[in-house]
Amino acid sequence: MSQDSPTPMQPLRSTFLDDPEMAELASIFVAELPDHVRTLESAIAQREWDGLRRASHRLRGAAGGYGFQPISDAAGQLEDKLRELTKPPETDADLALVAARLRELVALCNRATMAS
Repeated sequence: MSQDSPTPMQPLRSTFLDDPEMAELASIFVAELPDHVRTLESAIAQREWDGLRRASHRLRGAAGGYGFQPISDAAGQLEDKLRELTKPPETDADLALVAARLRELVALCNRATMAS
């Protein structure tokens, strides 16, 4: 199956797996993903919407740059949803949608690996 449509439990690998220089940098990125996830989860738990938007924006750029486009896309969807809201997500529907986007993003982050 392609990088664009990984199955839910399939490891997510960088497109730079075969590039020694980029693979080393991408490996560092993968090692730092748990910190990114904690930042995102802390922001939503504290309802720190600007912090959640900024963290998703940073992850969006970094993930794409290290060859993890599905993570970049999911972070972008979260960031875009937070930007769409005219005020902080206070309705149950808005909160549920933001939480769902975050769960999808975290699931992808948890599947990222540099193993071949």
